[in-house]
Amino acid sequence: MVIKPKLFERMHILSDDTTIKEKFPEDLLPVDFGGKGISLEKLQEMMVAEYQQHLSFFDDLEKFKVDENLRPANLENDEMLGFYGNFKKMNAD
Repeated sequence: MVIKPKLFERMHILSDDTTIKEKFPEDLLPVDFGGKGISLEKLQEMMVAEYQQHLSFFDDLEKFKVDENLRPANLENDEMLGFYGNFKKMNAD
């Protein structure tokens, strides 16, 4: 199977407009699917306008990078902590 059974149970394959109206209220469906909501074209225009409004924010996100020089060095062999990436079992009385 390509999809896990639990995820497959959550999926619904709809054959026509009448079955989609059974699953979703008519007010939420776009006009393109026989609903009373905003058309897909108008929704796309709204999304592009919103993106353009916050374009500087997305440009700033591209500038963020990790400064690897600030990352602590890996432990070689520490008597208390062990080697880097290993976990020691602690016994508490």
